[in-house]
Amino acid sequence: YDISSAYGTAFVPRLGITKKIDKFNFKLLYSEAFRAPGIYDIYSSLNGSINPETTQTVELEAGYQPGPNSYITVNLFDITTYNPIVYYVDTFVNAGKAYINDVYQNKHQQGTQGAELDYRIRGGWGYLDVNYSFYSTAGKEVVDKYSVPGNNAMTLAFPANKFNLSANFN
Repeated sequence: YDISSAYGTAFVPRLGITKKIDKFNFKLLYSEAFRAPGIYDIYSSLNGSINPETTQTVELEAGYQPGPNSYITVNLFDITTYNPIVYYVDTFVNAGKAYINDVYQNKHQQGTQGAELDYRIRGGWGYLDVNYSFYSTAGKEVVDKYSVPGNNAMTLAFPANKFNLSANFN
């Protein structure tokens, strides 16, 4: 339960259900989040009016332990943010002089969905973690400031495919 003196209250539940069967595990997660605008968000908002944003996340994860020190997981997710607080730069000319303003504004919603695949191995020698992620906005509403012209499945600055490799050797 989130309480904001300026924006009221918000119920933001988080629920997780897990099950382990031998070397398999399953996890279903549901969560909501609340973010009140910051001072600069309010100051730089259009007409001094900006509202909090809320986010709803659903995740389904399945994992398998092929060996005593290794683990593989697949995670499917769907994330939707309502009233997202969006930043952009507004430029205008007045009396021949150019002006630039930072602007924060609520948009209707922004969403993404996708999948992640993760493989981890750990031992006395260290660890190795390999991860691949796929993100898409297909079928979700996209904030116009973030949209990629001609591609409704991607947003600017967020790669649709991401590969990570993390290692530590003792």
